[in-house]
Amino acid sequence: MTWEQRFSVLVELDGNEWDAAHEQLEQDWLVAYTTAFVELAISRGWRRDDAVIWPIGIGDEAFIGAYRHEWDPRLAAEVDVIACEEPP
Repeated sequence: MTWEQRFSVLVELDGNEWDAAHEQLEQDWLVAYTTAFVELAISRGWRRDDAVIWPIGIGDEAFIGAYRHEWDPRLAAEVDVIACEEPP
């Protein structure tokens, strides 16, 4: 099941069932996003020693805008890693 399909299932739920399913889906998405972010950053030459300066809570804002990346945490992470490399 794709991430988009997992999110669409939420439409059919309500009340406490929706709350629990949404919370679990958000947590799963954040784990996938954070994992992808770290993997992509390291593959692009970011050093593990520099991890202490990487964004704190790197997935929180990304989850809010996940729809822009078809709910795909890996695509969202790739966009964010590249954005972090761009000069301010």
